[in-house]
Amino acid sequence: MKSLMLFSVLAVLGCSSSTKVYNQSDNFIDIEVAKEKFYMECAVIDKNENKSLMTFYAMNGDTVEEFIFRRISPIDLCENTIKKFYAKILKDVRTIQLVGITPLEKKRNYLEKEMVPELFKKPNYLRNWTFIRLQTSKGCEAYFDNDCAPENYWGGLFPQK
Repeated sequence: MKSLMLFSVLAVLGCSSSTKVYNQSDNFIDIEVAKEKFYMECAVIDKNENKSLMTFYAMNGDTVEEFIFRRISPIDLCENTIKKFYAKILKDVRTIQLVGITPLEKKRNYLEKEMVPELFKKPNYLRNWTFIRLQTSKGCEAYFDNDCAPENYWGGLFPQK
């Protein structure tokens, strides 16, 4: 009985640390990661001009998938409103599913900032995506209100054939 319980615990832990790519094409990604393979920050573009971008990161093998908001926001707004809003959604969830479109070409990983967890500095590559939506067991939040609707799964793109 103990070995069955141990196997069950290990199976659950193994599943929670995996990365699942549901769909990916040249212009689209739908990826789910365990919470420990996820990170978010208000990436400061220019402190003097008070500019930042809400950014989500997901580990995908030797690549960090970076999902960036479309609009620059003041640092205070990003830190005290947007980031806190997503932190509430992410509280007590095991996995996070992210959808993005129109990536930039994969490049060497540049995440060397002090605040970035060490895990996200290790992969060789980083690829930027335009953020479409974030989904957890608590629901879905999209950049545009209607992008959580099933008919908008592809984020405005036509599916690949």
